[in-house]
Amino acid sequence: MGVHMIHSLLLCLKIIGIVLGIAVAIVLFLLLAILFIPIRYKAEASYEKEELRASAKIYWFLSIVHVIIYYEKNANYVIRIFGIPVYNDLKVQKRKQKRQKKTKKNVTNKVNKNNEPDKSVKNRTINEQLPKESISAESLTKTAEIEECRFLIQKIKELLQKIILAFQNIKYTIEKIYDKIKNICNNIKYYNELFQSKKAKNAYGLCKKQIKELWKNIRPKKYQLFLHIGNEDPAFTGQIMAVYGMLYPFYTNHVTILPDFEENIIEGKVYVKGRITVFIVIKVMWCIYFDKNLRRFLSLLKKEE
Repeated sequence: MGVHMIHSLLLCLKIIGIVLGIAVAIVLFLLLAILFIPIRYKAEASYEKEELRASAKIYWFLSIVHVIIYYEKNANYVIRIFGIPVYNDLKVQKRKQKRQKKTKKNVTNKVNKNNEPDKSVKNRTINEQLPKESISAESLTKTAEIEECRFLIQKIKELLQKIILAFQNIKYTIEKIYDKIKNICNNIKYYNELFQSKKAKNAYGLCKKQIKELWKNIRPKKYQLFLHIGNEDPAFTGQIMAVYGMLYPFYTNHVTILPDFEENIIEGKVYVKGRITVFIVIKVMWCIYFDKNLRRFLSLLKKEE
C-alpha cells in the first residue's frame, strides 16, 4: 500500500514538473519571439481632390497578430489574432453613439416633464405684484453727480499713490534688472563651458551612436512618394523642380514629382514598408538611460550638482 502511494505521488510530481517545464518553455519562447521576431509595418496614404485617405497594417509572427488602421474622415482600427477580429473600433464607436442617443432622449423627456408651467403659480405671482413708486428725475441726477465725483477723487488718490510708489521702487527695480543681467551672463558662461567639456562630447557621441542604430532599425526599408504639384506662376513650379533635381541623388527613384505649370494643385501618394525589432529598441533605451556619463551631464545641465 505504501509503495503504491509513493509511486502515485512521484507520478503526480513528474506530471507537475512536465507541465511547469512546458509552461516555462512557452513563456521563454514567447519572450524571445517578442524580442527577436520583427514587427512588420506597411502604410499607404493619398491626398486627392482635397480628401485625405490613409491605411496602415502592422503584423507580427506570420500575421498571428494583425492590426489594421485606416483613416477616411475618421480613424478606425481592427485587431486580429489568428485571423479572428478581437477588437473593432468602428463597432465600438457605433455602440457608444447608440447609447448616447438613448441617454439624450431620456434626459430630454425628463426635462420636458419638469419644465411644464404651473398655472396656479403664475396667477399668484401676477396677483402679488405691487405697483412701484416713481422716483423723481432730479434726485436721480444729483445722486449720479455725487457718485461721479467720489469716483474721480478715488481714482486721483490711487494715481498719486502709484506715482509715489513708482519713485520709491526705482532703486529696487534697477537692482533687480542688474541682478537678472548678471545671472543671464553667468548662465551663458556656465553652459558655454559645459557644452565644450568632455562630458558633453561623450554624451553627444553616445546619443548620436544609439539614435543611428535606432533609425537603422525603424526606418522604412521600402518607400515611394508621388507628388503632383502645380502653380499658376510657372517660375514657382520651376523652382520646385530645380530643388527636386538637386536632391535627386539622395532619394534616387523613390520620389517622383509631376509638375503642372497652369493650375494650382497639390496631390500625392506615399507608400512605406519596414520592420522594427523590439530587442534593438530596448537595447538603445537601456544604453541611453543607464549611461553614467549621460546622467551626470543631464544633472549638470539642470544644475543639480
